[in-house]
Amino acid sequence: LRWIVSLGLVAAVVWFADWRQVLHALAHVHYGWAVACVGLMVLERVVVTGRWRTLLVGLGVQRPFLGLLRIQFGANFLGLFL
Repeated sequence: LRWIVSLGLVAAVVWFADWRQVLHALAHVHYGWAVACVGLMVLERVVVTGRWRTLLVGLGVQRPFLGLLRIQFGANFLGLFL
């Protein structure tokens, strides 16, 4: 049910968006700030992954850092839609 609601909401946003206004806004993006925001997001995920890995090691669970980081990014992506 959550998937259906999520897909419906995304479809509504795509349908009702004023794409000329969206493209106009994108044309005026300061790319330095956009790159800085993405960099901060990646740094935040790295820190959170490190915290989770520390908790898992404390429980005796050994997982590679990059594997956990991939899970973090996947969970964030899915969380945007659910």
